[in-house]
Amino acid sequence: MIPGLLTRSDRVLLVAAEGYGKTTLFRQIAVMCGQGIHPFAYWPIPSVRTLLIDLENPRDIIRDMCQPIVATAAARATYKRDQAMLWHQPAGIDVRTRTGFASLEQAVRVAEPDLVCLGPLYKLFRQRKGETMEDAALDVASRLDDLRTRHRFALFIEHHAPKEQGGTR
Repeated sequence: MIPGLLTRSDRVLLVAAEGYGKTTLFRQIAVMCGQGIHPFAYWPIPSVRTLLIDLENPRDIIRDMCQPIVATAAARATYKRDQAMLWHQPAGIDVRTRTGFASLEQAVRVAEPDLVCLGPLYKLFRQRKGETMEDAALDVASRLDDLRTRHRFALFIEHHAPKEQGGTR
């Protein structure tokens, strides 16, 4: 997928505090890889179909923030419109429900991606009463792994680092 960095079977979890550029990085990876450009070195790589899943931002913000990335890609290659797809659900979804998982899987089926950039993780589920965050996260990871292996795509997941609470995390 990205020579020297990512293969088809990989899953990458990027964790950082809010405001450190995770979403921008994922947009760059999705657009550039879709256009056959290494997202960091800007040299040619084999083009792959990408799906950017944004569970936080409205379409106009995504479009405005992607515009400079698309312009950079278009200046370096012949831009192929359907290589980098977007699916956004600003209110998030709950992949632990039948309808939530089905809508995510339908987006994957339509896009047929080689690479999915998704986030943020906390907008993929609702914590159930009496359940720890770790239990919920394990369940979501299992569902994402199932989807990733059945549909054969590499996966980047964005996750916000826990905020400090009284000096501890």
